[in-house]
Amino acid sequence: MAEDKPQQNPFTIGNPFTIQLEDNEEDTPTTEMEDEPVKEPQDTSEESKQEETPAKEEADVEERKEIEIEDILDKPVEFDEGSEKSQQTVEAALETNDAFFDYQATAEKLIKDGFWEDFEGREDLDIDAETFKQLSSQQDKWKKENLKGAIFSTLDPAEQEYLEYKKMGGDLDSYYKSRSKLNRAENLNIETQEGKVSAIYTYYKNFVGWDDNKIQKFISKLDNNDLLEEAETSIGKVQEHLRGKHQQMLLRQQQAQKQRQDAISSYKKNVRTVLKEQKIADTQARQIVKSLTEVNKDTGFTDIDKAYVAFRNDPQRSVLLYQFLTDPQSFIENVSQQKQQEERKKLFFELKKKGNTSEKKDFSFKPSKDRQTKNPFTNK
Repeated sequence: MAEDKPQQNPFTIGNPFTIQLEDNEEDTPTTEMEDEPVKEPQDTSEESKQEETPAKEEADVEERKEIEIEDILDKPVEFDEGSEKSQQTVEAALETNDAFFDYQATAEKLIKDGFWEDFEGREDLDIDAETFKQLSSQQDKWKKENLKGAIFSTLDPAEQEYLEYKKMGGDLDSYYKSRSKLNRAENLNIETQEGKVSAIYTYYKNFVGWDDNKIQKFISKLDNNDLLEEAETSIGKVQEHLRGKHQQMLLRQQQAQKQRQDAISSYKKNVRTVLKEQKIADTQARQIVKSLTEVNKDTGFTDIDKAYVAFRNDPQRSVLLYQFLTDPQSFIENVSQQKQQEERKKLFFELKKKGNTSEKKDFSFKPSKDRQTKNPFTNK
């Protein structure tokens, strides 16, 4: 019987990824102003013209180069004043307290100007202040997604594959080893003698199981044509094997990612069921689910993870945390008993305080109820 695999926290597997763009351009140093030199009389002789000609030609070349660089652009670069004005329009609409503000016309203008994306069902939508706020948030989300897609599409397939694997929480060391092997096989140049021998040796050593002496004897018997043909066949089989292994690794990670997402969905559903049974208010229930499951992209932690770390790093709290995690029932009972004792002490001191109050006692003569008492002064 196979041993149970240790459970893993599905919310903290893998690290969030970010695409970091490196700017290798250096700032152009600012030239300090210098005193203008005194102009000397120009020499109009033939010799001076000949001396000036190379310098003039170099200046013309520099000017042509500058024009070439400018002509690469389809049109001059302009500041997008329209986008800035549209953003100001959105901010004004979100901040206004005017009860008669026309959110419908504002939204339609933003879409017409291209600042907002059009969407299905817009014609039938009655846009008020709350709807406008929701639309603004959704439009910002769409823009971020489009920006990510645009950046991602500029990367080559290998970079895209790496980022997708990292996003799925895959082990980057395993990915690097697999991709390195595949790259070496795909980039092996079998046009050279060394490349041909390496391809044949790799195949017969790792796939057929021959020893070095047998491989060397086999290669020594091949002429140039046979050597090339054997190298092509060998490297083809090696590449096919490595591609298959690499794709299997990616597929396993995709399956692990799906299992993780399914685990999160199931966990959320179960948490909501518990909260519903405890009759927790909807607003508080949503906050609890978010704190338990939503991972911060910058830190890789949920709110409950941060709370755990804070308890773990506090000596006094860590003792309480240990007692609760190792024996929660006893911990709860102990806390309940302590609470009861505190309530009893509180009640005791309150009663004692009332008993110590200074009251005037009545010492006047009062007849007894069970028997008749005589008046000592009249003896009657």
